[in-house]
Amino acid sequence: MRVVSTAHQHQLGRFKRPSGMTHATLRNPHNRLKDRCGMRILSLAAFRSVHRQFETMLRDFSTTARGRKAFDADTLQRMERRKGMSLFAVNVRSRIQLAWAADREFAKLVSRRRDEEFYFVTLSPKEFAIPIEMAPSFDHKSLRMWAKEQLRGLNYVGMIEAAYYSNYNPIPGRRSAMVSWHVHAIVWGCSARRITAVVERVNAVCEPLIPCRAAAHARGMAGDTAAKRIFYMLKIAINNYRVYAKKGDVVDQLTGEVTVGNTGEMVTRKSRLRPGQAVKMAVVMGNRTLPVLMFSAGEGAVVWIRARALTRSKIRHADEIFRRKIDSLF
Repeated sequence: MRVVSTAHQHQLGRFKRPSGMTHATLRNPHNRLKDRCGMRILSLAAFRSVHRQFETMLRDFSTTARGRKAFDADTLQRMERRKGMSLFAVNVRSRIQLAWAADREFAKLVSRRRDEEFYFVTLSPKEFAIPIEMAPSFDHKSLRMWAKEQLRGLNYVGMIEAAYYSNYNPIPGRRSAMVSWHVHAIVWGCSARRITAVVERVNAVCEPLIPCRAAAHARGMAGDTAAKRIFYMLKIAINNYRVYAKKGDVVDQLTGEVTVGNTGEMVTRKSRLRPGQAVKMAVVMGNRTLPVLMFSAGEGAVVWIRARALTRSKIRHADEIFRRKIDSLF
């Protein structure tokens, strides 16, 4: 029987098996997320469900022999529920509380601009993708400044994200996993022509991470639909992306012979991060906090400021109630 030290249990907190969970699921925590891979995180309920399962997966993994080697003390501490007030990017409690607050604040904005078009913008140039061993030291401020320059003069809320590519590294001589630092933003109060200009300008000067794709793209949508994208923007890194060359019929231009080969296109497939991969991404995030990954302008600045303030207020209140309950026991 494996024995977990008292100090280690104190760090992680007690884990109670959810009802209906099988022993097979406990042996392989990754199984709990497999069935959820297709879930689109576009609601608070989905956000909470996926993130709590993700947190449980990592807690279980941290008590295994392999997990104890993978985790470092600093990463474990940042993930603790009691560290929620610090708003570390790796802290699930902080993420869930921020998603709740951001949803409330953005809904207020949508109610005032119900008849307007919103735009979900993604900017992911190749220049901000680096091998995973270099990702912890990535200067996220440079990406934030670059993104703010592209969106200058617009109303928006934005978020910096890191995507894990396990089998794709376009840098010659590199075979390690790749982390693509990129941004998502919700923009409003402008014309479709203005957004098209932003996208075309970025695509004209920036190379995409994956060939035959675009470094920037945008989609117009109603305010209620845009509000759901808040949850997508604020999610923790939970996916593993794999890139493959697309196979198909290839015609020889000289002989006309048709064979099966690479078409020149690339296909991206997604699955949930395995525990070891998730730990690597937690190390990549390091001591970054959610506020330093958030950026905004115009009316969006008020939305993000209020969301952060409400998040801290709710966590502080919950912590105070917990302390009072503990004090009442003695």
